[in-house]
Amino acid sequence: SGSNNIVLAADGSTTISNLSNAGKVIQVQSVTKTDTFSSSESAGNLTGPAISLNFTATSTSNKLLIMANLMVANSHANERIGIVLYAGGSALSSAIGDTDGGRRRISMGAFNDQDNSYSCISHSHYFTPASTSQITYDYRLHNGRGATGTMYLNRDGNNDDNSWHGRGTSTITIMEIAA
Repeated sequence: SGSNNIVLAADGSTTISNLSNAGKVIQVQSVTKTDTFSSSESAGNLTGPAISLNFTATSTSNKLLIMANLMVANSHANERIGIVLYAGGSALSSAIGDTDGGRRRISMGAFNDQDNSYSCISHSHYFTPASTSQITYDYRLHNGRGATGTMYLNRDGNNDDNSWHGRGTSTITIMEIAA
């Protein structure tokens, strides 16, 4: 037996006791959406859930790291598109920008320069879970156009059926990290 809670056994193995679990990954869950999503929305509005993942944290003392990569597009050229992270049916306030006049609070955004293009929006957020009950985390798409437009996930805006138009995937991953 030695100091600092380190025990050296006769066979050369060691045991270290009283180490903190802080920073250890407790669980990881992920979803990959391979089909498409579309929704027509008025200027500045959000779609319903485009991709979602149910997650149950083991402790409200821990932290969650949510990471998303979303293939997004809209129906018009030279327009903005955004995403908003929701938790349990409400926008996660710590994952969206500050209030500023009439501007929509979003988590992240992109710009589609053509109606036949798509963008990847990557987003990550580190936060404390609200409960140990199952919560649905989802991303909703923001119409950053000044008029009605259609928001898409995993496809481009004009959806031509040929080899130079792609279909992609979108993913959400959540890691629970010990406090």
